[in-house]
Amino acid sequence: MKRMWMWGLLAAGLSISPAAQAQYETGFEAPTYTANMDLNGQDEFFNPVPATSISFTVNLYSDNPLGIPAPPTGGGEQFALGTGPAGNPLVFARSQRPAPYGDGTGVWTVAYDIYVTFTGTLPTAQNVGSFSTQDFVVPNGDRTCIMLTTWTDPNTAATWDADMVWFNAANTQLQEKMPNTGFQNLAVNHWYRRWMTTDLDTNQVTEVGITDLSTNVSVVHNPTDRYLFGGSAGGPPPPDGFRLFAGGSVAGNTMAFDNVSISQPNAGTSTCVYTVKKSTPKGGCASCPEPGEELLIDGHCEEDGHCASTVTVIAPCRDGDGKCKVKATRPRCEQRAEKRCEESAAVLTPVNCDTCPAAPRIFKSFILCQVNADCKNKFKTKGLHITNCPGSEADFPDKACVYTATALNGVCDP
Repeated sequence: MKRMWMWGLLAAGLSISPAAQAQYETGFEAPTYTANMDLNGQDEFFNPVPATSISFTVNLYSDNPLGIPAPPTGGGEQFALGTGPAGNPLVFARSQRPAPYGDGTGVWTVAYDIYVTFTGTLPTAQNVGSFSTQDFVVPNGDRTCIMLTTWTDPNTAATWDADMVWFNAANTQLQEKMPNTGFQNLAVNHWYRRWMTTDLDTNQVTEVGITDLSTNVSVVHNPTDRYLFGGSAGGPPPPDGFRLFAGGSVAGNTMAFDNVSISQPNAGTSTCVYTVKKSTPKGGCASCPEPGEELLIDGHCEEDGHCASTVTVIAPCRDGDGKCKVKATRPRCEQRAEKRCEESAAVLTPVNCDTCPAAPRIFKSFILCQVNADCKNKFKTKGLHITNCPGSEADFPDKACVYTATALNGVCDP
C-alpha cells in the first residue's frame, strides 16, 4: 500500500481549499473557459436580464486590462471580471449559472475569492456589486439571499464593505452591515475570500465570513435571526444557481471573482494528488517522501488539467530536524477526505472584555494531515482566532477575545 504525504502547502496554480465536499467548483480555467471572451455562453453561464446586462469576461492573470494579479493563495491562470457601464437606461454586468445544492436539504457553504476596484471618475455610487444565490426574485423566488458589496464612501471609492441582503424570521427583507466592523473598510485592489453558510432545513444563514488572502486573518459573524427568502417558515424551493453582479449608477464599479465553490462542510474536497519523482533531505532530515509515494497538495481542482504538471515544494521533515525538497509529477484531481491539524492558541489579548476563556485554546488550523505525525509541535504557525466576549453581542474590534495561534498540537482531527 502506498504511503501518502499530505502537506498544507501552496504551489503555483493551486489555492487553499475549504474542508468541504464541493457540489460545484470553478476557477474559470481552460479548457472549460476561453480567455478574452464573454463568460456568458461558456459552461452554462447566461445573461439573466438581457435588456440591461452585459457579460462578465474571462481574463488571464498574465495579461488583463487592469493588471489584476492572481490571489496570494493561488488562482490558476484565469478569472472572471465585470465592470458596470451604467448609462441611461442603467446597464450592469451580470453572469448567472445553474448549480446544484444536492437534494435541497442540509448545510451548505458558498465561497469565492473577490477583488474590488474602481475604474471610472469619482464620485461613484452604490452598489459595487454582489454574489447572490438564485433565483432571487421577491416574492416568488427561491430560498436565496445576496452577499452585497458596497462602497464605504462613494466619494472616494477607497475601501468597501461586505454587507448582506437577507431576511428576518417574518420574511422581511433587510440590507445590513455586519456588527463586526472587520467586515468594513476593506482594501480595494486586494484579494479576499468571502463565504456564507446556510442551513436549508431551517432556512437560516448560520455564518458569514471573510479572509484577507494576504494576511490569512479571518473575521466571522454568526447571526441568530437571519434567514434566506421565506424566513423561518421556509416554503420556497431551494436555491439552484448563483449570479455574479457588478455596477452602480456611475460607470466603473468593478468586481473580479475566482475559485467559486458550493459545498457541504467537513466532507472532503477535490484535491491535486501527485507522485513523488525526487526527494532531497535538507538540514539533517532523516525521513523524506520516497519516489513513487503520493503527495497531496492543499489545493482544489475540478479536473486533472487544473493541476500544475510539476510541483516542487519544501516540506517539513517527519522524523528529526530539517526539511525535504520534493519534486512531484503525474498529477490527478481526486476526491479525498480531509483532516486538519489542531492548533494551540497560547496568547490571549482581550479587547474591551472583562473576561475571556483562558489560553491555551484549541482551534482547527489550515494544515492538512492524515496521521498525528503530520502535525508536529515544531512546525510553527501564526494566525488570529477571534471570538466574542462572553455574554456580549458586539464583535471585533469593539469587543473580542483574540487568540494568537503559535504551534500545532500533534493531533490530526477530521
